[in-house]
Amino acid sequence: MNIESKIASAMEKVSLKDDRTILAAANAILEANGLFNAGDTVVVIDDPTYPFAGQKGKFRGASANAGFVNVEFPNGATVPLMANQLLTVR
Repeated sequence: MNIESKIASAMEKVSLKDDRTILAAANAILEANGLFNAGDTVVVIDDPTYPFAGQKGKFRGASANAGFVNVEFPNGATVPLMANQLLTVR
């Protein structure tokens, strides 16, 4: 599913009278399903929580927290990072 389809699908479930539906839609859009494949090389474009900006790693799957994914770096550390702060590189 491409990002435009993810956004459209998430927005269909939003009720402006229920803040929880807005949060659920935002989380659905940020989830990595369909954006990355296991083993993809990703680069961190920005990272306000860890000093990983500009570093390459391997996508390892969704994290326990919505909107986050697990990225393994060359030193073996696997870190949960925000999916919207990553780009796939070839």
